[in-house]
Amino acid sequence: MAAGVMLGPAMTPPAVAGPQADPAPIVVALDPGHGGTNLGAPGPAAGVYEKHVTLALAERVRALLEAPADPDQAGRRPSFHVVLCRTGDRLVAIRARARCAAESGARLFLSLHANAVPAGVLPGTQHGFEVFVLGPREIEDDAALAALRAPDEADAAWQSHTVRAAGERALALAHTLEDALAHELGAASGRGVKQAGAALDVLRGAGTPAALVEVGFLDDPEEGARLASASGREPIARALAAAVRTFLDPEVANGPSGPGGRSPRSDGRPAAPPSRTHVRGRLQAHADATDRPAPLPPAGAR
Repeated sequence: MAAGVMLGPAMTPPAVAGPQADPAPIVVALDPGHGGTNLGAPGPAAGVYEKHVTLALAERVRALLEAPADPDQAGRRPSFHVVLCRTGDRLVAIRARARCAAESGARLFLSLHANAVPAGVLPGTQHGFEVFVLGPREIEDDAALAALRAPDEADAAWQSHTVRAAGERALALAHTLEDALAHELGAASGRGVKQAGAALDVLRGAGTPAALVEVGFLDDPEEGARLASASGREPIARALAAAVRTFLDPEVANGPSGPGGRSPRSDGRPAAPPSRTHVRGRLQAHADATDRPAPLPPAGAR
């Protein structure tokens, strides 16, 4: 027997692995639109602007997503960590908002806004929510940029594929948001999922499925009053939180390939990624189908 080795009760038994640790929270990035000197659309009362509405809404969605699960849901419902790409009343550059999503490893990115009619249209004549995603041309541009930044050809092919795949999945995210908002606000409030008609630069470079949500029209007297109040925003916050859970829960069950699915060396790499033609075709078909402007609602319709 080697010197210094003891047998019997004095020996420490090998450590036994305990219960598996809880999985890391799913990261979600929320961008409260505008901020600081960029006021956004004016609200129904003096001193209330879009920048206030979007920040309050984002904070409420974060609270709903990060709330502890009910005891009977423990172990079955994933937990979330929400990153706000604007905190407080400050101006944030457009590109910095998308970088917030990319650098945090977010699994999806939502940019929150409130609408107003364009110049020359009578305020109060339009209302409802709408969801925007990037169109095929912008996605192809982002895919090309991602490939240029890659260190080698194999990584370039993978990076451009992930950009296209995120663009296609953004359509699924947008329709999930649309369904959840329609459930809370009524189907008549929906103005559709679109790939043009709003400034969408904020979605470029997010590296994950990204959508911009116009939650309603601040210049509509009835809708603007709801958006300016915590109780009026609550159904919207519930819908957004529910859409995030619906979109991301199946990914947890299927074994995601790391934060945002962006790792080029991940074991979760799809065996047969969709081709550029397939992705562009689906995106273009949606763009063509939604390229016609939505008709204005009948006078007095709500």
